[in-house]
Amino acid sequence: MTPRIRAAVDQLNADLAEADSWVRTLGEMPEQPTWLYAVARLVERIDTSARNLEESLSLGEGAPS
Repeated sequence: MTPRIRAAVDQLNADLAEADSWVRTLGEMPEQPTWLYAVARLVERIDTSARNLEESLSLGEGAPS
């Protein structure tokens, strides 16, 4: 993985960690927003996609042939 791609993946992971932290914080509120569950599921799906992308990139998949 090139340094530029590694930096982008690291930033994506940091952004996902922040989004997850917000979801958890909002989940601790006595009256949770009605949209919280949908946003939490979306963050989970994005995280899964990011992990799959990171794994593919570390295995060299997607490299120019």
